[in-house]
Amino acid sequence: MIAYVNFINLSTSQSTRRLKEVGVRKINGARKFQLVQQFLYEALIINILSFLIAFTLVQALHGTLINFFQLPPQGDVAPGWVIFAIFVLFSTVFSGLYPALALSSFKPTNMVKGGVKLKGVLLKKILVVVQFAVSLILIMGTATIYLQLQFIRDFDLGLDLHNQLIVKAPRLNLNEGAVQSETFQKRLLGIARVEKVTALNEIPGNEIYWRAATFEASNGNTLNNPSVLPVGTGYFSVFGINLLAGRTFSATKDNYHGTVIINQKAALALGFTKPEDAIGRSVKTGEITSEIVGVVDNHYQESLKKPIQPVVFRFSHQMMNYFAINSHADDVALTVKAVQAAFEEMFPDSPFEYYFLDEFYQKQYLPDVLFGKLFNFFALLAILVAALGIFALSLIHSLQRTKEIGIRKVLGASAADVLRLLSWEYFRLMFLSAIIGLPVAYWAMRLWLNNFVVQIGLDWWLFGIPPMVMTLVIIVTIAYNSLKVALTDPVQSIRYE
Repeated sequence: MIAYVNFINLSTSQSTRRLKEVGVRKINGARKFQLVQQFLYEALIINILSFLIAFTLVQALHGTLINFFQLPPQGDVAPGWVIFAIFVLFSTVFSGLYPALALSSFKPTNMVKGGVKLKGVLLKKILVVVQFAVSLILIMGTATIYLQLQFIRDFDLGLDLHNQLIVKAPRLNLNEGAVQSETFQKRLLGIARVEKVTALNEIPGNEIYWRAATFEASNGNTLNNPSVLPVGTGYFSVFGINLLAGRTFSATKDNYHGTVIINQKAALALGFTKPEDAIGRSVKTGEITSEIVGVVDNHYQESLKKPIQPVVFRFSHQMMNYFAINSHADDVALTVKAVQAAFEEMFPDSPFEYYFLDEFYQKQYLPDVLFGKLFNFFALLAILVAALGIFALSLIHSLQRTKEIGIRKVLGASAADVLRLLSWEYFRLMFLSAIIGLPVAYWAMRLWLNNFVVQIGLDWWLFGIPPMVMTLVIIVTIAYNSLKVALTDPVQSIRYE
């Protein structure tokens, strides 16, 4: 779209350089229809050539881009062809028809003498404003997405994901599994680089699918549909989850039904404003009554896109779905090798499957990371295309005002005055585009940020980045053309036309 805005702007600007050509053609008998046809054919040829080059580049880079951005395989491309055809027709008509109709409407004698001026300045300004506004929105989006992804990467989740090796547990019956689970954990603790071990039914990064209908506390309050997570004795220690009141599970004191530990969200839902108020209270679900022996701090079981849920932890010594192993970071490969040897000796008929928890947890944000990569790539591309358009447009405008600038210099204007004169129009348009584009950027980014429960604030300084970047782009882009005209000998400038 930005490239087409450039094309239309440049076509209308360059058409003023063809006044004499069109005037001579009209004097020699060319009709209005023929002139319009000529301009449309020229625009169509440029569009078709551009499309063929673009199509060739897409075919050449298709596999590379698909792999780099980890995009799904492409299916039917018919909608893409339709969009391209619409763009080609739209640009052909818009960039070819307007200059043709405008030029063919003037008297040929006036055109040959150079006594006419093509209208359409307002249209060009509107197109430039749209171009700048889109660029500002993309720059704002790039900055916001980058900051949000950095924020969620560094955010305190309430649990420790580092140096956590997760091993998928084998499928065994309850009686056999309970003994072997305990034996395997003891063997793991005998490995030199292993610090802590626990078993659990669901690891961080996965949703806790097991839900209880209700938990009714002894104070009369009810907790509806909480998540229930069976864990081993070392669960809270391994993941560094802070104990707010009471104690954690003990293999000698606790069993599955007798005691529970709840998180702070569940405690508040049950009416306990202070964590210590919940200790010793009983909760009932169905026919089972349990005692609350501990309250732990909230943590994000899933990504920051989902709010923290009330969780009820139950102690289990059975074989569960996973083993979490906290180890030293100095030699991970040796730790994995030692754990694998112990696993294969204990469970020879089960495959050894493992992964690292921090990498697994971050996979939840993979769509957002890929979206950020795509957004940044196309934002950079769009800004580059916009800069090329500004460069070409400033070159044409500088050439069109060569005699004016020469007269100004004769009358005492300095190179700085000329540079300011040629730049001011673009800065005015950029300011207007900021008034239009920044509110749109705010709305779009607020919409995207609403996907996250925890999000960055759109501070005032964030709105200053896009105009600063575009100002720099404008200065760098038009400086060469403007300085070239500003430093030209005024005598040559006045003779130019």
